[in-house]
Amino acid sequence: SSGINAECGKQWYQRRVRGDDIALVEVAETRSENRTYRPRVELCRDAPHDGLIEEKNVLQKTVSSLVDKHNTADDALNQLKQTINRIDEDIAIKSDSLELDETCMTKRQKLLLVSHKV
Repeated sequence: SSGINAECGKQWYQRRVRGDDIALVEVAETRSENRTYRPRVELCRDAPHDGLIEEKNVLQKTVSSLVDKHNTADDALNQLKQTINRIDEDIAIKSDSLELDETCMTKRQKLLLVSHKV
């Protein structure tokens, strides 16, 4: 069940990074570009222009941060899966060892009973 939650979280994170935030960056870039090609208006660096540039930079940093966090979470999830696999292997080995020990103890008890009868 925790694996399902992790996968759902991963999918949500991927949709979030790929969808909303990238769309916002594209909108800011489009607005900035449209401002550059306005007919019969001189190009100038005013407060709205600086605001658009700042907005685009903040959004790009946010997307970059989300991608980094996603990669970190993905790495942690992979390490957890490897740990679970190692634990499962250890449990299987210990179960086999226990079964072998029980078989040996049963045979030993039978041998002890036979040796006491003789």
